[in-house]
Amino acid sequence: MTHPKILLRQASATIFAALLPCLGGHAQDRCQAFNLETLPKREVRAVWLTTLSNLDWPKGYATTQEGIERQKRQLTEILDRYAEANINTVLFQARVRATTTYPSALEPLREVLPFVAFVMAAFSALRLAKFNLDERQTTSFIGMPTPANALFWGSLIVGAADVLESSPWMVPAVILLIFLCSYVLVSEIPMFALKFKQWGWKGNEVKYIFLITCVPLLIIFGISAFAIIIAWYVILSVYLNSKNK
Repeated sequence: MTHPKILLRQASATIFAALLPCLGGHAQDRCQAFNLETLPKREVRAVWLTTLSNLDWPKGYATTQEGIERQKRQLTEILDRYAEANINTVLFQARVRATTTYPSALEPLREVLPFVAFVMAAFSALRLAKFNLDERQTTSFIGMPTPANALFWGSLIVGAADVLESSPWMVPAVILLIFLCSYVLVSEIPMFALKFKQWGWKGNEVKYIFLITCVPLLIIFGISAFAIIIAWYVILSVYLNSKNK
């Protein structure tokens, strides 16, 4: 039995096709000239089937094999109804660019996972509070500065968007990176600051080496280089700290 909604859409399309030649001048002549026999024998009769926000399909999450089979049956029933209504083309919409695709193991948490980013915001606020009260950070930093963290993520999102969207498994990688950055923000790792008391080489070796290595990175990677530079800054600071112990 054909679904009532499909019948209604089919009837509306037929009426519209019949009235279309009547629009404009000489309406009566055009209506009289309309003949179903003049229509092409083969035509595209399409429907748009969207998966965004579960509007058409699927109607629920599939976290088990039974759920997967249920989704398959739902889709088969939908396609069968389209076939009964003489629909010969289905435009199957996958998720758009701005919609995150999660691995199956994380799919049940898709409503919660976006809020993980607020963890980093909370640690950034804690980092700023510590900085304002910590008298040890006059000439250097302890923990990664908040502006450096913001520059890292801005560069990563803008410059490496295609990489972040290349696989659903990039989602857990980003989540782990969020927690790692949150830890580094409030860690006790000493990090050098680009503050110069004098412009000579002696005493500023690390700063000049860091700045010199940043130049080719910017030339090669463009805006994505800032994420690499911040990572290099953290790694270099950790290395110097371990060397000085």
